[in-house]
Amino acid sequence: MSEGLIAFLDYVNGKGAGDEFTRRLDMAVANVINSDDFRVEYMSAVARYMEDEEEKEELRADIEKKQERIDSLETENESKQERIDSLEEENKTKQGKIDSLETENESLKAVIASLRNKQENG
Repeated sequence: MSEGLIAFLDYVNGKGAGDEFTRRLDMAVANVINSDDFRVEYMSAVARYMEDEEEKEELRADIEKKQERIDSLETENESKQERIDSLEEENKTKQGKIDSLETENESLKAVIASLRNKQENG
């Protein structure tokens, strides 16, 4: 590695300026840091960043709330579907009983008609 690269890497790692390039770089950084424009821009950027983070948190919370509501509605719908299925099965059972009773009633009507006919014919 060259001495210039080593001096630059040392500077980046906080060891201070070790050659002419890193001294000039250090002066440029100091000028930027001391600049009122830089401070205003930096503070504005930090404020925007914080606002964005806050908005992201609010959006995440809203998403979480809505997902909880979706989950609740899905559970509610499953429960309602189970109740619908149960009622449909109950209706099928009752319809089967009705059909059975109608068949029995037809047989009883035939017996009653036969008995009346015997009674009338003596």
